[in-house]
Amino acid sequence: MDANTCRRLNIRYLADHKYSRNFVAEKLGYIGTNYINQLCGGFGSFGSRTARKIETVIGLPKGWMDAPHPDLYSIRDLAEGLDIAEEEITGAQETPGVGESKGKYTITPGTSPEEEELLQTLREASPEEREYLMQIFRIAAQRGKTG
Repeated sequence: MDANTCRRLNIRYLADHKYSRNFVAEKLGYIGTNYINQLCGGFGSFGSRTARKIETVIGLPKGWMDAPHPDLYSIRDLAEGLDIAEEEITGAQETPGVGESKGKYTITPGTSPEEEELLQTLREASPEEREYLMQIFRIAAQRGKTG
């Protein structure tokens, strides 16, 4: 799945599931949602510059828009109406995004809001950021064991 297709899926996730089209448009400095509607609909230019701007204003790691995130959403559901081959959808659902492990971080019943926030932070972190956070968690856990 190419970066442009991933960007289309990710903008749909951000604008229609995690936030709203109006929220994303406002973060990008647009008065209305016309441009976001075009991006979500598979129209309009969606280059690297736009992807990096979205990542910056939303607070996502650089490159997040360029990879699928099957641990956050159903690629099949978000791909509806876009010109994406079935093989790409199936392959992307089975392949983790950049620096991610599909299903590695799972929210289960009884997960506290704090745990959900930590899991979301790990999902959105770059591989380098994720390793740094894990080192901090390991040190904290070791200090808790030794008193």
